Amino acid sequence: MKSAALHNMSIEKYSFITHSYNYDSAVVCLPGSSVTEQFEYRTPDSSTITLETTKFYYGSQGLIFCVVVSPSNGTRERGHGVQIQCQCFMKDGRKTGVASMWHHKDIEDLNMDHVFLWYDPYNYDSIRHFPSTISFAFNVTTDSGENDDFFSIKECGIYPIYTSEFPVLLDKLTFEKGVESALRLRINNDLEMLESFQRFQVDGESSGKG
Repeated sequence: MKSAALHNMSIEKYSFITHSYNYDSAVVCLPGSSVTEQFEYRTPDSSTITLETTKFYYGSQGLIFCVVVSPSNGTRERGHGVQIQCQCFMKDGRKTGVASMWHHKDIEDLNMDHVFLWYDPYNYDSIRHFPSTISFAFNVTTDSGENDDFFSIKECGIYPIYTSEFPVLLDKLTFEKGVESALRLRINNDLEMLESFQRFQVDGESSGKG
């Protein structure tokens, strides 16, 4: 998923030439009953996570979503697929951004707890320019749009992908020489911007205390 985010930096870099934002996405599904501790933001007792997005507005290149779904009855016997969605809301309750879905595909034959992870650049692109307090509300339904207590969300989590993670990742992946150079320059510029923003925050806090 991080490699998909890195590829998307090159897509964004040359979008003015290609006139395309054909971003890469990524999805993973596997048996499990908890959100990994690697996720910076997670909750075991709610299907909503509220974040101050300014915390990762600078230096972030996207979000990975994680949801643990528990079926009360196996979908194979019930004949239902599963749809998972994340919708963002502002403080006043208004919807914001593009709703993110589990790859717009149904999941069938679910008869035990499963962990669903996905990276959706379009959702992040739709909210990244409006730093604010945003609630990420996850819900799960059947392919008919209903739930009827067939499924429940046990846990959910959000993992911001930071630009600072990319230099090591870039060394492990293969790009054309020109693309790699452009990505390294973009990463360095983003990291410098992040450092400037962090210094600005520290200076502001110091002057406020004085």
